[in-house]
Amino acid sequence: MKWADAVALRLYRNWFIVSPDWSGSAHATFVPALPAHARGWAMLVSIVWEQTMQPHNTFFWQASQEVEEAKSAARKRMPTGCQRDRVFDRD
Repeated sequence: MKWADAVALRLYRNWFIVSPDWSGSAHATFVPALPAHARGWAMLVSIVWEQTMQPHNTFFWQASQEVEEAKSAARKRMPTGCQRDRVFDRD
């Protein structure tokens, strides 16, 4: 038996041992409620902010990494000053 199977079996076993209120859980899943306290609102705002900003941050980070890699590759291909002098001053 794989580890994931063992973990899943324990999870299912715990569901039956704890016996949650299934109708309340289903209702809370499909009918969300607004937070009642300031901490709840702060958490809701932070989640929405993170879900909005994270894709933009990831895109800009990846784009800047690609630019840096392109610059690094161009620097590796470009001969240094003394090598350039030896190549062009063969007289």
